[in-house]
Amino acid sequence: MKELLRMQKLAGLITESELKKYLAEGKLYEEDFKNPILDKYLELKKSIDYKTVFPTDLQSFVDSLDNTEREGLKRDLAEGKLLKENTNPIWVIDSFEDSADIEQAGPEYKTAVINIIKSKHPDISDKDLEASIEVMNVTWYNEARSNAKGSDPEEMEVSAEDFADGAIEHYEDVIVWDNNR
Repeated sequence: MKELLRMQKLAGLITESELKKYLAEGKLYEEDFKNPILDKYLELKKSIDYKTVFPTDLQSFVDSLDNTEREGLKRDLAEGKLLKENTNPIWVIDSFEDSADIEQAGPEYKTAVINIIKSKHPDISDKDLEASIEVMNVTWYNEARSNAKGSDPEEMEVSAEDFADGAIEHYEDVIVWDNNR
């Protein structure tokens, strides 16, 4: 994907700051590109050993775009058609963090966790949702604390999907079960 962004920068379609932002946020995905120009690019990318010849072939590709193709790509970028929200952000817990909390992961992370849970249980009450999230928050707090106090602490990564799966399991096994007794 970095090659595609580099091609767009060379073509004058995105700025250096946009390029860095897209790379840092991981918001572009190949499967979202339904554009003949990009198909041409991806076909070229597959057909060469881009570690050694890509810069030259990349420039050739950029040069081969006509104004209509370039405008179409520029329009798609401006309309946000090539951007995709990160639905599974990662919470990185520092190796010496002994009081981890989901709030440290940022609002995008918590929103993703909530969306994942609600996609599986759309009728979950706010109270049950918060209770299930809090159980997982305490679980990861304890894991991080134990890790930080251990003899060889390591950085921990918790995807929103993993966090949500634990909250869903708690909801289904404890809350729903208790309500059905």
